[in-house]
Amino acid sequence: MDPFSLSDTNLNFSLSDLAQLIFYCIAIIYIVFTAVIHYHWKTYSTEISMIGLTFTIYAAVTLPLLILMAFIAFTI
Repeated sequence: MDPFSLSDTNLNFSLSDLAQLIFYCIAIIYIVFTAVIHYHWKTYSTEISMIGLTFTIYAAVTLPLLILMAFIAFTI
């Protein structure tokens, strides 16, 4: 048996696995994007109350979407 041969590998990748992998990738991108946005809000904003309001609105809109994607990815 050749250790470099691909003919002996058994790659079973279901739709559920693909959905979970895509969800994890999107979650990582979301976390990085949120951290960058938060940094810019804190650095360049002039009013502290607007930072809180903007971040609250951002979280209220995006977190339900992320939760919905997680629900779909893990129930397929």
